[in-house]
Amino acid sequence: MSTPACPWRRTRRADLLRVAYVTHGCRLNQFETDAVAAQFAAAGHERAEDPGEADLVILNTCTVTQAADREGRRLARRWASSLGADRVVVTGCSAQRDPAPYTALGLRLVAGNSHKHQIPELLDTTGVAVAPPTSAARVNGLRVAGTSSHARAYLRVQDGCNQSCTFCTLPSVRGTSTSVPLAVVREEARGLTQRGHGELVLTGAHLGSYGYDLTPRVSLPELIVAVLEAAPTARVRLSSLEPRWVSPELLRLLREEPRLCPHLHLPLQSGDDGVLARMRRAYRSAPYEARALAAAEASPGFALGADFIVGFPGEDDAAFARTMEMVERLPYTYGHVFSYSDRPGTPAATLDGHVPPAVIRRRSAVLRAALERKHEAFLASQIGREVEIVVESVDDGVIRGTTERFLPARARAAATPGSRLRARVAAVREDLLEANPC
Repeated sequence: MSTPACPWRRTRRADLLRVAYVTHGCRLNQFETDAVAAQFAAAGHERAEDPGEADLVILNTCTVTQAADREGRRLARRWASSLGADRVVVTGCSAQRDPAPYTALGLRLVAGNSHKHQIPELLDTTGVAVAPPTSAARVNGLRVAGTSSHARAYLRVQDGCNQSCTFCTLPSVRGTSTSVPLAVVREEARGLTQRGHGELVLTGAHLGSYGYDLTPRVSLPELIVAVLEAAPTARVRLSSLEPRWVSPELLRLLREEPRLCPHLHLPLQSGDDGVLARMRRAYRSAPYEARALAAAEASPGFALGADFIVGFPGEDDAAFARTMEMVERLPYTYGHVFSYSDRPGTPAATLDGHVPPAVIRRRSAVLRAALERKHEAFLASQIGREVEIVVESVDDGVIRGTTERFLPARARAAATPGSRLRARVAAVREDLLEANPC
């Protein structure tokens, strides 16, 4: 990657900045934080783990919920007060969607997603750098470079979304779906493997649409095969994927390719077709269930996750019961539950049939409890099973990492971060697999 011209770049080591990075939200945001950090590292600047000890703090924000917006603004105010506004940079989806609360703080820089790839060269400017999101510019502007802090590396292959879900702000903050050219993905996968990453997580704002804008068109299974070939010593994991992209070709890869993790995250949101229609989701409950079951049958002990929105306008008791029935029928191993709240400017905010907050809280608790029971049962099912752990940290001879089925594990072993360790699970303690090397 060619490093942009940085007018603020120092020439003496003693003058280099210590930069701290804080990321909210999705894996795509984490990838982009890593890429921005790589730009700073290429210019010779050091990474600070504690924002309180940094010369510069870069906050990469999320706007998936109002709570995410509030948290971003809270941290920006806190650091502007404690560190000084000139030492704080805010970027990401919240800054893209509504920069005003951040610019009002007088921060060093407010850069939306439209300018996230230009943060180093914009640091000597003042005010705000936000424009309508142009995914094509950004997918070509942020690249993995230098050494990431993650043994499991995020590899962005796509950005933006062409869907129009009534509750979602994603298209307005990330633009339309745009794919990274396959040749570039291969090059980055090869580089990450050479730097010792044991797992590559393919990520995007709408991963399943990868390649539809490329000429010639490339499918998701073709992308997976290309990454596996370019990264022969790493395993590959898919991030969130809508059910319609669970194709026969993808199922075949899940059955036959040992380095493709037996794990899919398929957002459901609701098990009621009426609610799904009001959400303007591109699937209904029966096709979702068929694809989820087909994925779960692709490999013994398959890990299946999902997202759920509780209390969407129009969700009555019967609709919520249908969601619970699907949860009980399907072999979920974990799930993320979001309590619905209005997002100003979205079509969902104007719908009738809003659910009282107390009802949303009660339903959310019921759903979380059901998912937690399934997760505990899945953890228990791992006892006696041989697993593969990608090592993420080593402390006094004890390694910690993540299994191919997306479970945290530890073992006493001689290994290095980024390596893949075969081990047999002996016990479960506090949601953690205890394993012994094979």
